[in-house]
Amino acid sequence: MSTYIRGPICGTDNCPSRLWRIIAGRRTCQYGHVMEGDIEFNNDDDDMTSAGVITRRLNLTTNAIGSFQSSLNTSQFNNSQKTTRDKKIYGEDAKFLFLKSFQFILKRQCQCLIQEMNFPDQFETVVKCIWLEMLKSFNDDDNMHNDPVTDTDVNYSDDDNVAERISRLNKDASRSKLGLHMTSTISILYMASVHMGLPVFTCDFIKWICAARLPYFKSNKSLPKSWRIKLPNYYLELLEGGTPPNNAQYYNKIAATCAKISFNSKFECKINPRPFILKLILLTTLSPEFYFHTMNSIELIGYDDDFELIANAKTHFTSYHLHPELRLMSYFIIIVRWVLICQEERYSDAWISALIEEPSKTETSSKDSVERQVTNLFYDNKDAIFDWDETKTLNYLEWVEKQYLPNHHNDANNADLSIDRKIAKRKLMKIFPMQSGNFPLPPSEHLSFIDHLQENYLQFKNFSDNNYAGDFSRSELILQLEGKLIQTLAMEFAISVDQLKICVHKMERHCMTNLKGK
Repeated sequence: MSTYIRGPICGTDNCPSRLWRIIAGRRTCQYGHVMEGDIEFNNDDDDMTSAGVITRRLNLTTNAIGSFQSSLNTSQFNNSQKTTRDKKIYGEDAKFLFLKSFQFILKRQCQCLIQEMNFPDQFETVVKCIWLEMLKSFNDDDNMHNDPVTDTDVNYSDDDNVAERISRLNKDASRSKLGLHMTSTISILYMASVHMGLPVFTCDFIKWICAARLPYFKSNKSLPKSWRIKLPNYYLELLEGGTPPNNAQYYNKIAATCAKISFNSKFECKINPRPFILKLILLTTLSPEFYFHTMNSIELIGYDDDFELIANAKTHFTSYHLHPELRLMSYFIIIVRWVLICQEERYSDAWISALIEEPSKTETSSKDSVERQVTNLFYDNKDAIFDWDETKTLNYLEWVEKQYLPNHHNDANNADLSIDRKIAKRKLMKIFPMQSGNFPLPPSEHLSFIDHLQENYLQFKNFSDNNYAGDFSRSELILQLEGKLIQTLAMEFAISVDQLKICVHKMERHCMTNLKGK
């Protein structure tokens, strides 16, 4: 039996013993308490059969306070202490948890739209129906993936055996992908609003996510902590949000989602052009009569398919003019050009020049204008920040303070911080106090939507009355105005200028063909 050796205090149940010996390979104090984490292999010195055999032992040394420590490195020790609850999950379990997390975020977005944007209560029910169709399509894909074609079902030749098998595996692998990310959430929300006939469009959802009014960026932070711990990193990245959609990614995702669930055959898929054209009029500050010009021209040309959402699952879909919103947008730009060409007496060169050189909107801001100002930071030239006046700068800083600097005394995120981090955070906030009497801010006047709209039109009228057309010809002015409309609408609807120009060109050819046929 091993003799006692002196070591650290046992401490188990306040045991004062410092004497230890090894019993059956386990280090035990004189009162029978076993030391945790202590292991010894092949400690039987009397076993003669082990002569000449290299034995392995877990070397124990003492740390700075005199306690025993093993030769395991820190990472190995930490991994050995992890429980099953703290480990990442993979495979089907991870896929199920990801779908559950995606549904959790989608529900939060629905509640935000209903509570903050005054969407009808039935909106959540429609979103649930669309999401159930998505889950059903995933289940059908899994069934196809789990029922592969066997060798007896297909007669492979010697030459194409490998090629056919590789092709089959590639198809199965593509079926198993969910294709979900944060753009999928706002696509489902948009499709639900189309089904209900709500006057909400893609530009509204883009503005809401950029202005942080709709949960989108860092959405994985809102998940329960136990879910975040278990989800693999590649699933967490899908729920990160990243950058807002651009270059018609939003439209292509809507088309892919419609194709995934056969949306057009199960839900209402037609877009009402009237509120959309009105939306374009308000975005461009054009005269209200252009609404009637556009609607009359569209009715003259013909509705075609009544502006239904398209369903297309191709990853490289470039027929952007087939998307109903982009078609209506192209119609609007074309009609504005045609009206200005035909009605020279009604719309003077000075009036067109005023639209081109229109100054910044009225300094008194509304909530909508501040959100548009923030949205422009994602899509517009970043150097435009240096041209902001004092009002725009203060509006932006006020928005940042409300969105990203909440009351830190009641911040729920502080519950997960250690004491040291809480102290560091409190000291950081003292460096830049939010409430300071040394720098009084001028009162900001926030107008309502109606008042803000009236101010914009009055400002434009005053500017157009005192404007001079310059040395440009009328055709040059019309082309410049068209370029400005394309640039403004492309930024609002997250599509590139070149893509929108292609849409306008293709729709103009379509209009000319239809008019010749009449």
